[in-house]
Amino acid sequence: MAAPKPEGDHKEYESSRSYRQMMRERLRRERLSQGYADLHSILLTTSTLTSKGTKNSIVEAAVVYVREQKELMEGLVRRNDELKEEIARDEEKGELKINISVPNASTGIDSLIESLRCLKDLDVKANSIRSEFCGQDGFLVVGVDDSKEAMTEIQSTVESVMEKYWKDGN
Repeated sequence: MAAPKPEGDHKEYESSRSYRQMMRERLRRERLSQGYADLHSILLTTSTLTSKGTKNSIVEAAVVYVREQKELMEGLVRRNDELKEEIARDEEKGELKINISVPNASTGIDSLIESLRCLKDLDVKANSIRSEFCGQDGFLVVGVDDSKEAMTEIQSTVESVMEKYWKDGN
């Protein structure tokens, strides 16, 4: 059995114990105050916080800010879903991308016209046409309602006709 502690040690132990509790509580309050100060500084950049820096106003402003961000996120998720659906619809329609390479930049329009003539000769029914040229390279995107296999065949035919067109010196 352990010998009982002398009375002085017990008081010292109690006082050091209460001192440690007091220091832990002080550190907790300081961390809490620092958290409020950090939150206040973050919320100052938004319009949700007034100049009052009371704990209650900081928490209220944080709640408003979080709600705004949640609504914004939900709106972005909805828009993302809409765009995904739009992309899926566009993929169902089918697009034919024809790469065009021209000997010089000034003949890009000639290549475009010749590509369109070739598509007409192949009896391709286009529902949209978009083109882009940069220097000597470009592409023509044609929206068609044909199957993927037919589009691949049309694409290779038009590209080979265009190669022949430029090799023949036009």
